[in-house]
Amino acid sequence: MSIALAPVERSDVESEFSDLLDAVLPLEGGLAVMLQAYFDESGTHEGSRVMCVSGYVFASSQAKKFTREWNKFLAANDIEYFRMSQCAGGHGPFKKFSTKQRESLVKQAVEIIVSRISAGFVCSISEEDYLSVVSKGWLKKYGSAYTILLQWCLASVGYWLDKGSYSGPVAYFFESGHRNQGEANKKKVSEQYRYCSHTFAGKRLAVPLQAADFLAWEWCKFWRETYLDKARYPRLSFARVILAKQTYHETKHLDRRILRRFILENLESEISEE
Repeated sequence: MSIALAPVERSDVESEFSDLLDAVLPLEGGLAVMLQAYFDESGTHEGSRVMCVSGYVFASSQAKKFTREWNKFLAANDIEYFRMSQCAGGHGPFKKFSTKQRESLVKQAVEIIVSRISAGFVCSISEEDYLSVVSKGWLKKYGSAYTILLQWCLASVGYWLDKGSYSGPVAYFFESGHRNQGEANKKKVSEQYRYCSHTFAGKRLAVPLQAADFLAWEWCKFWRETYLDKARYPRLSFARVILAKQTYHETKHLDRRILRRFILENLESEISEE
């Protein structure tokens, strides 16, 4: 199931979000879906050296609590919505804050995120690397780098759940607006992802997507400046999220070696099924 939703005014965001959940979360055997996963992308602009899809899994009750606490945090600071790129650079609604104030905002955001999530997932790729190892036939069948990242994240959620005690389904939410959204929306979703529904929505309505935005931006920043360029230590905000004791994060970068192995495994699987 897919629903494209436009942003709404902040005046009644929490109520609108509850209505969204009621509309898109199916009932499984009479019981409401207990887990929700929210994913956003970063680094998808032309010329970007790394693209990633990142997000968080929440228990349904924790997603609602997160939304309530996040909206209070935004209202207390007179911010309509939180976008990490704008906060870090002092742009948009964050122009009015000093560097020290913005650092305080980020610290508050991290505290809310780590207190409510069940797990975090990150998968990144160089689109240049991806296009250098795949054929036109592969692109037509399996899709763009963005679609591969989405599939990888969903698979990671499924594998993580297989190791735990939760046996129910997951409702997935994705940030709307990516140029390959239509392509990703058409892909068949494996049962191994614990999939029951998916929704493309705006960050202002599906508020936990703002936490996914935070993680996606921080990962791309880390990968470019710390891993590739060796120009700096990891950002403190990144470390506070990834290394928080009470949280689980799974991160993966698909380099050319991994991509070649991934392609080979898929081709071998197709041959064995014929």
